[in-house]
Order: sequence, then C-alpha cells, then structure tokens
Amino acid sequence: MSAEPPFPPPGFRRFWAGEAVSGLGSYVTLLALQTLVVLDLEGGATEVGWVSSARWLPYLLFGLAVGALVDRVRRRPVMIASDLTRAALLLAIPAAWAADLLTFPLLVAIVACFGAASLVNDAASMAFLPRLVPRAHLQRAHARIDGADAVAQTAGPALGGLLVRWVGAPLAILADAVSYVFAAVMVATTRMDEPRVRTGGPAPSLRREIAEGVRWVYGASGLARLAVATHVWFAGNAVVSVAIPVWALRELGLSPAVLGLTTAAAGVGALLGAVVTTAVSRRIGTGGAIIAAHAVSMVAVIVAASAGAGPAAVLLGAGQALHGFAMGLSNSHEMAYRQALSPDTLQARTNTTMRSFNRAVIVVVSPLAGMLADRLGPAPALVLAAAIFAAVVLMLLVSPFRHVRLTGWQRLLGDEYSKSSIRCRAAVEGGVVAATRPSNPLALAVLVLLWERPMHPYEMSSTLRERRKEDSIKLNYGSLYSVVDSLQKRGLVEATETVREGRRPERTVYAITDAGGRVMVDWLVELLSTPKKEFTQFEAALTLAAALPPEQVTELLSQRLRNLHFRQKAVEAMFAEAATVKLPRLFMIEAEFSAALLSAETTFVEQLLADLRDGSIGGFAMWQRVHELRRSGLPPEEIEAKINAEFADELTFVTHYEKHD
Repeated sequence: MSAEPPFPPPGFRRFWAGEAVSGLGSYVTLLALQTLVVLDLEGGATEVGWVSSARWLPYLLFGLAVGALVDRVRRRPVMIASDLTRAALLLAIPAAWAADLLTFPLLVAIVACFGAASLVNDAASMAFLPRLVPRAHLQRAHARIDGADAVAQTAGPALGGLLVRWVGAPLAILADAVSYVFAAVMVATTRMDEPRVRTGGPAPSLRREIAEGVRWVYGASGLARLAVATHVWFAGNAVVSVAIPVWALRELGLSPAVLGLTTAAAGVGALLGAVVTTAVSRRIGTGGAIIAAHAVSMVAVIVAASAGAGPAAVLLGAGQALHGFAMGLSNSHEMAYRQALSPDTLQARTNTTMRSFNRAVIVVVSPLAGMLADRLGPAPALVLAAAIFAAVVLMLLVSPFRHVRLTGWQRLLGDEYSKSSIRCRAAVEGGVVAATRPSNPLALAVLVLLWERPMHPYEMSSTLRERRKEDSIKLNYGSLYSVVDSLQKRGLVEATETVREGRRPERTVYAITDAGGRVMVDWLVELLSTPKKEFTQFEAALTLAAALPPEQVTELLSQRLRNLHFRQKAVEAMFAEAATVKLPRLFMIEAEFSAALLSAETTFVEQLLADLRDGSIGGFAMWQRVHELRRSGLPPEEIEAKINAEFADELTFVTHYEKHD
C-alpha cells in the first residue's frame, strides 16, 4: 500500500476559500430574508415557512435529474456558472425593492430560482471534492470546510444583523451576491484535471441513471439507514428553522440584532464541534459520533424552548450553540461516510438523491410547521422538534450503524482501488457491508472473475475448472447459477448482454457492479487479515471419537494415515509438474497452503496413533473400561456408577475444568 498522500492537496485551499466566503454571505442572507419577511413584508411563521419551502422546492422537483446530469459532465464549469447565476438572482431582490416592486410572491419566485441554482452547484461541488481530495482525507477536508462554515455561522448572522440595522434587509443581501462572485473566481482559478466527458455511443438513459442513484443510496451501498434517519432529522430541523425567528422576534421580543447574535452562537458551537469531531470519532467511531451529535440537538432544542422561562437571549443563544455544536460534530462524518462508499460515477447522484429527499422533507414540513407555530405557538413546535431528534437517535442506536468506524487506512484502501475498474470504496466495519454479502466462497470467486472481465456462467465454470479452483472452492454448475442469481438480487453483479455462439443456447453475460467491487475487496480483506474458527469434519469426528472403542479408532486413524501419505505423494507430483513448466508461485500459493495443512495433519495423526498404541494418552484406561462395560450388557446407569467410582480423580478434574472453561 502506498504512503498516505499529503493534506491539503493542491487546489483545496482555493476551493475552501470560495466555500468559506460564500458561506458567510449565505448566513447574512438567511437572517436578512427572515427579517425581510417578518418585518418589511409583515409576514408570520407561515410566510417564513413558505420562503423556506421555495428555497428547497427545486431539490424535490429536479434533484434526482440534476444529480444524474452532473455525473455526466465535468464539475468545475458547472460550479462556476451556478455561482454566477446565484449572484445575479440575489441582486434582483434589492433591485426590485429599490423600484418598489418587491412583493411576497416575487420574493418566493426569486428564492425558488436561487434554490434551483444552488441545487446544481451543490451537486457539482460535492461530486468535485472527492476528485480534488484523496479519500484518505475526505473527513479532514469536510472538517476544515465545516470549521469555515462554523466561523461563517458565527460572524454571518451578527454581520447580517448589523447590515439589516444599517442599510435594511434588502440591501444586506448584496453581501451574499458578492460572495458568490468571489466563489466563482476561486473555483475558476483552481487547477485540476478532471476526467474527460465520454462522447460517442448511444445516449444514456436519464431515467435509468436516476434509478441507479436511488438504488445505490437505498440498496446495497450501506447508506440506507443513515439516509432515512437524515430525512427525519431534516423534518425536525425544518420545524426549528421556522419556529426560532417567530419565537425570538415576536414571542420573546428580541431585536434582529440580538437574534443575529444568538444565531451567531450556533456558529461558535459549530466551530467547536468541527474542531473536536475527528478526536470524538477516534474514541466512539463514526456512527457513535453522529448519534451523539443528534442527541445533543435534542437537548439544544429543549434549551431554546425554555427561553420564555428565563433570560431569553442567554437561553436561546445556548440552545443555538448546542445545536450548532451538534451539526459541526456530525456533518463531516456523514459527508465522508457517503462519499467514501460511493464511486466517482455516482458521487453527484448519491449526494443529490439524499439532498433531494432531505429538501423534499423541508418543502413539506416547513409550511406545516409554520401553521403549527401560528396556531399553537412556537414553543410547542420546538418541543415537537426535540421529539423528532430523539426519534433519529433511536433509529440509529438500534441499527448496526452505531458500530460503523471509517478508519484512515480503509479510506486510503478505497482511494487506491478507485483507480481500477471495480471503483472500490472504503471498507466499513460494523456489519453494514456484511449485511449485503453472501457467505458462499463460490460467490467470492464469481466476483473476482467478473472483476477481471464480464462473463456468462458457463464461461465462469470453465475458467474456474481450468485454473483448478475446484480444489479450493466447492463447484458445480447448478450452484454456480444460484450464486450468480443471488449476487444479482443483491446488486453486486448485473446482466449486460445476451450472446449466442453457433447453435448453442443464448447465454447471459454478467459484469460486476460498483457495489460488488467494494464488497469483493472488503470480503478479501476480512478473510486474509482475520483468522476465524473453521469447523472441519475431521475435528468434529475427533471430538466425538470416544463413542467408538479405542482399538477401532486406532485402526481408522491408521487408514487415514495411509490416505494422507498417498495424498502427500500426489501433491509432491503436482509440485514437480509445476516446477517443470515453470508455473509462477503466485498460482500455487493455495496449493502450498493445502500441502502445509496436509503435512501438519499427517504429523498430528502419526503422534496420536503412537499415543493410542502405547496407551499413554490421558483418559485411555477410562475409555477402554467404558466400552468393556457396554459390551457386557450393563444398563447405562450402572456403567455411569462404575465409571464414577473407578475414575473419580479423573472425573473430578474434568468437572473442575468444565466449570472454569
């Protein structure tokens, strides 16, 4: 394995700078839009909910298609164009306000278009990062981006509050427009050779590509549990986002500037979360860190909801800070986890599929949360959000995801294999990958054959026999078909074409999928690195051999020894033949292992036979006596009594051993 690549890689600093500055502008706009709706346009929680819904509506309508389309093209030009589009759309808000044309419907329309541009940019940037950063450093890269986002979350609302106070909410949005121009410049000057766009051949099916992305996220990738839990989390967060501005500005009577400061506390918390996130995951794992973060969010919302019973600004700020800490703690692990598992050809679809459903939750929940807050009040709405976060914690706690640990060497392994046709991704501990994997070694052999090239089952069988793999793997044609069918149902192989050779029947050719490549490597890593107890038939016979008389066991083992000597001579002849044809040792290592086991078994049987023949094996006399008494026809209870009396010392030791084993 190659040495771990340096961090940060070339170009990352410019990418990071663009993300940091545009993130700062986004938090200014977030506060400015909320203030614009509540104070300038005299809206309530319902209107805030509709604006939030419009922001994320494009993810619901176009997210899956955009992800598939972005996976077809180079990502950097898409990022530049979408950043400039967002800047132009934001400029339209103060322009409409200056012309006295700004209305709530127009604002919603602009925000929806802005959301569409953001959808395209998010799909491209999240798919661009794994090309820019080696997979060994994805979590560190996301942690650094999260740190910058946390600073933006701290300074952005405070700056936004001041700008709203000085120049008004509409003009404050200009700051965000400038930040997107800066981001476009940073990406444009980031030098990186992206893979060329494939040209020629039949046009790919958009519907099929969308379906591939959905199947990947909710199928064999191991992402399904986290994806669903994240959707539920977004429902809770949508309630929080709608309820907090109304809770602060109307119920608690705080000014926009104070709301900005309490929101900035979330940034402070997020910065702290981003700082400690790597250390936390080292102690409790990737899954543990994410679950702990969601538990903190639950507590955070309860604290914010209690602001009406104490110092409002302090409690609201504390709740915001805890919620920010939770997001800073979890985000880098969630992003690194799904990017490490996903191949480059599915990066945009993986991210937009999950984000589309996340934003779909916001689109649906935000207006409902606004209506709930207007009817019952924002405090009960916040309590509901806390209950939703608690449900997320329980969903992940009761699943194998709690054991997931994405380690550095595993991410590096994934990066090295991503250069090959299997598009391998990071191995994941905790049973997530194992759940999609069959246990039959023949299935592993099929995956390895298809990793070499696509084949039909008859060719697989012939190839395995030509390579004499049936000496190591149990093989028959019927079981091979069953294994291929099972692998296809699990999404590890896929049918690519049907071929006919002469008058022979049609045969289906199969190829390994990205998920299959990942499972193949993970399986081999486990089998080669981790010794496991293997329950052999000979071992089972030895542990039960006392049911036969000693003299019969001795004779049977003598027969076995003769067979072992015969097999050893056959193995020696095979090695001599291999040496004659100068067969590389690589193709003989499994035979060497079998020969070593054969030699060890032969030595063991020889020594056991010697001990049996001279009666020196412990317990031999008791064994003989049991069978003498059985031949005499005594009932079992009398045999047991006699043995207990005659061999009390030996049986006392056995009883003591069994109690302390």
